[in-house]
Amino acid sequence: MMKHLDYRHQEKWALANNTLIPQSPIDVQTDQLLAEVDTSLQINLPSDQEVIVKDTPIGIQIYADGDLQWRGHEYMLNRFHFHDGAEHLVNGKRHAAEIHFAFESVDINQLVLAVFADVDEDCTDDSILTLLDAPHKLVDFDINKLLPKNQTFWTYKGSMTTPPLNQTITWLILEEPIKISPAEKDLLQDKLRSNYRNIQETKDRDVYRIED
Repeated sequence: MMKHLDYRHQEKWALANNTLIPQSPIDVQTDQLLAEVDTSLQINLPSDQEVIVKDTPIGIQIYADGDLQWRGHEYMLNRFHFHDGAEHLVNGKRHAAEIHFAFESVDINQLVLAVFADVDEDCTDDSILTLLDAPHKLVDFDINKLLPKNQTFWTYKGSMTTPPLNQTITWLILEEPIKISPAEKDLLQDKLRSNYRNIQETKDRDVYRIED
């Protein structure tokens, strides 16, 4: 069985206490967000593609195609993954789950698009079940099912939330959560139980709200 990252002893992670890079995740205080208007964000994810589901030491990763354009820069999707229990807090509260889409530009700049998820008893979508409970490593999937309709987002500079922790990351956190079913939440708990990093100090960093 593959040995996975131990979230119970985060103080032992490589570089956890030895980097000058401002760390993530943070607790977003919505009354302190700085408002900006910017309509340049474009998220382009093919609706019909075969994704690769792979178990890795930092958890289950799904490799897929897509791109994101923002402020004159183009970022290519590398992979995405799930967290059982959101990593970022919102006014001290934790959403049921958080999805991270990891992008990279041609000049190796890193960007992560984060999507919150909440449990809805009436949700009939089974997107997460399709991915994480699949018997095969190749799955036909529409990633757009994991995005909310509204693309208002928050952005700040931080780090990855798994080692290595010494890379500067541009975070885009979509404000509107998606809905997941109780069965999907149960599956996340079964496969990824509480795989979220502890909250890091925001310090003097600015967090912006970019309205769709």
